[in-house]
Amino acid sequence: LRSRMGECRMGVGDHEAAVGFFEKAVAVFESKGDGYDLPRARTLELMAKGQESLQRTEEAKDSRALALRIYLRTWDAEDPRLAEAKARLKK
Repeated sequence: LRSRMGECRMGVGDHEAAVGFFEKAVAVFESKGDGYDLPRARTLELMAKGQESLQRTEEAKDSRALALRIYLRTWDAEDPRLAEAKARLKK
């Protein structure tokens, strides 16, 4: 729910509130364990976009890097989703 609220706030241009919701969502996903790694990675990607909008480039870089690490350990090297994620997150 927090991740969706973050997406809604991003949609109306409230990036500060969006990042706050994404941070809370990431914390919840982390507390639930490995089974929630993919939702956490997707939320990290969204959070990176919000951070970039707020000129928090180092934080955005860290969020993208963590999302990519999750994808790398979750998907096989030949999985097309991994290639897509690498293309999105290599900045």
